[in-house]
Amino acid sequence: MKITEHERLAAATMLNFLTGDPELRRLFTVGPVRVFIKHLRSASFSEPRDPVAEGTWYFLEHEDDLVHIVDWLSTSLREGSAWLSNLDNLGRPKKLMKSGDLAGLVHEADKAMNHHQQQSPHFLSLSSKDERYERDLGAGYTLVRMLSPDALDVESDRMHHCLGHGSYDEDLTFGTSAFYSVRDQDGAPRATLEIVGREVDGNLYGHIKQFRGRRNADPEAHVVDLVGGIKTAMRWIDGPRTKSSAPEMATDEDLARAFLVGRNLR
Repeated sequence: MKITEHERLAAATMLNFLTGDPELRRLFTVGPVRVFIKHLRSASFSEPRDPVAEGTWYFLEHEDDLVHIVDWLSTSLREGSAWLSNLDNLGRPKKLMKSGDLAGLVHEADKAMNHHQQQSPHFLSLSSKDERYERDLGAGYTLVRMLSPDALDVESDRMHHCLGHGSYDEDLTFGTSAFYSVRDQDGAPRATLEIVGREVDGNLYGHIKQFRGRRNADPEAHVVDLVGGIKTAMRWIDGPRTKSSAPEMATDEDLARAFLVGRNLR
């Protein structure tokens, strides 16, 4: 079955949310974008649809899962994971192709994360060089700033998300992002924030790029309220939660290299 113009535009819209490494974009298309098109084909619609709106809605509706998958793909590329070389006859990773829906891709990302956690040094002792107390949030909660890759690794292991294992080390090292952990009365992390600088009307603010709870879920409501209480003092402003914030246009080649042979979706 040939891919339709509607599907091509919807898929390109999905891909527009992801910037950066062309190989990451290709893997994203082989995985999430491919299952998105399958979703479009499985649904029945009685009225004409807007492909751009469909692609945008799907990404935002499943944003948490998609960010989780992107972090897994990024880590796999950086580490040169063996599964990337196990390809089908069209040159696509079999691990991605065996997943027929988004839940299957999330399952693969979870398995990879669990493997990292089993291999990581849970006994790792952090010092003041790794993290520091930043602010009292009230109700026994505190805000801690993470300063080293080790701190990100420990936060990742405790929160079961992909902050650690190198995924954000460059952002931390080069100062393009600052990372904070919300800790409860027992010192356990309850949410993780990524903050990037943003200039608005000549003033510099901290843009909340990501604000994630355990397993990349939304933070608990009371945690959101506690962080909301310090945003003015911290000069933080809200913003999109995705890792990418400057979409670039997808090309026909992006889509064709990923999962199209001629104009057929396999």
